[in-house]
Amino acid sequence: MAEYHCRYESHFGQAILGYCVNIDCQQNPQFCLKCLKDQQNNHSSQCLGFDMITENLSKYIQQEKLFYEQLQEIDKTFQMLLSQSLKKIQKNLKKLQNLNEALLKGEYLKFKTEINFFRRYYSKVEETEKSEFLISLNSIVLTLQTTTKGYVKIEDQQIAQTGDNHSQYLSRAKGRFDQERKYQEALTAFNDSLLMGYNHDFVYNWKAITLNHLNKYDEAIKCFDLALQINSTYESAYNNKGALLNNLGKYEEALLYIQTAIDLNPINYLAYSNKGFALCNLQRFQEALIAYEMAIEFNNQNDKAHHNRGIYKMHNIIQELHYSNLIELKMLFKSFNTAIDLNKNNDEALENKALSLHLLQRFNKALKIYDQTIFLKKNSNRLKRKADTLLVLGRKNEAKQYYFEALRIGNLSSDQEQILYQLARL
Repeated sequence: MAEYHCRYESHFGQAILGYCVNIDCQQNPQFCLKCLKDQQNNHSSQCLGFDMITENLSKYIQQEKLFYEQLQEIDKTFQMLLSQSLKKIQKNLKKLQNLNEALLKGEYLKFKTEINFFRRYYSKVEETEKSEFLISLNSIVLTLQTTTKGYVKIEDQQIAQTGDNHSQYLSRAKGRFDQERKYQEALTAFNDSLLMGYNHDFVYNWKAITLNHLNKYDEAIKCFDLALQINSTYESAYNNKGALLNNLGKYEEALLYIQTAIDLNPINYLAYSNKGFALCNLQRFQEALIAYEMAIEFNNQNDKAHHNRGIYKMHNIIQELHYSNLIELKMLFKSFNTAIDLNKNNDEALENKALSLHLLQRFNKALKIYDQTIFLKKNSNRLKRKADTLLVLGRKNEAKQYYFEALRIGNLSSDQEQILYQLARL
C-alpha cells in the first residue's frame, strides 16, 4: 500500500499519520510527526491516527444504524396513531351526518340516543381537543423541519468554502440529484452554479456524475478532466472517472484513474470496489478478489463490494464446474445475502442470490427470488434464468412462456442460442 506523504517542504518524505479533527483548527487536516510537534501540539489529543479514525467510523456507523432503526420505529408508531385519528374523524363525521339526516326525517328518538355525542360539540369539548391535537402535531412538524436540515443538505461545508452569495444554485442542484433523482433539472442547476462563479472542482465532479446518469458520457469525461485540472489531487474525480470508463468497457484506462485515487487515499473502499470490477473484466481474477476484500475491509457496509465479490466467486465456480463444492456455494450465497441486508433494493444481488440457490438445487426458493427481481426490474436475463429453473422442476409449459418472453424483450447476446435450443427440445 502506497504511503501518503507530507507536502510541507521542510517535512519532505515524512509519512502522513492521520488527520486533525479539531473543528477550530485552521491548519491542513493531515499531519506527519513533524506537523504534530510544530503546528498541532496544542491540540495533539485531537489528532487521530488512521486506525483510531477507522475505529471511530465503525462506532459512528453503528450509531447511525441505531438512529435509523429508532426513527423507523417512531415512524411506524406515528403512522399508526395518525391512521387511528383519521378513522376516528371519519367515524365522527359519519355520525354527525346521520344525526342531521335523522332530524330532517323527524326521527327524534334516534337523535336522543346520541345526545351526549352532540353535547361534546356544543360545549366545545371536541373543538378544544382537536385544537390541542393540531398544536401538538404542528409542533412535531416544526421540530422535524428544524432538526433535519443537517441531515438532508449535501456538502454544505464545501459550498460555504466558495465564499460567495450564490450557494442556492448549488444547493438546488444537489437537492435535485440526491433527493429527487431529477438529473436533467440537476444538470441545469449545476450549470447555473458554474455561471454564477462556482468554478470549483467538486461542481465539475457532480456535473460529470449527473451527465453520466443522463448517458452523456463524452461530456461527463470532459467535466471530470476539468475537475482534475483545477485539483490534480481530487481522489473522488479520479475514482468517478474510472468508474465511468469501467461502464464504457475501457478497463485498462479505468485502472489508471482508480489506482491514482487509491494512491491518494489508501482507504478509499469505493475505489477498491471499482478496481475489482475492472480487474475481473480483464480476467485478472485473483487480483480482483483481493481488491474486493480490501473494499470490504475498509467498509464492511458496502453492499456493492459484497455483491461483486459474490459475482467473482460465482463465475469462478461456474467456469471450473465446481457445482458440488457446497462450501464455496454457501459462501457465495452468504456474499449476496450480506449485500441484500445492506441494501434491500439491490436487485442485482437478489438475482445472483437466486442463481446461487439454483446452483445449490434449492429450486423453489430460487423461483421466489426470481419473482422478486422481475417485479423490481424485468429483463430478458432474469426471465431466461427463471425459465431454466422451471425447466429443472419439470414445469415445461411455464418455462416455455418465460423463454418466449425473454426472446421478445431481446438483448440476450449469446443466451439466445441456448434459449432456442431449449425451446426446440420442448
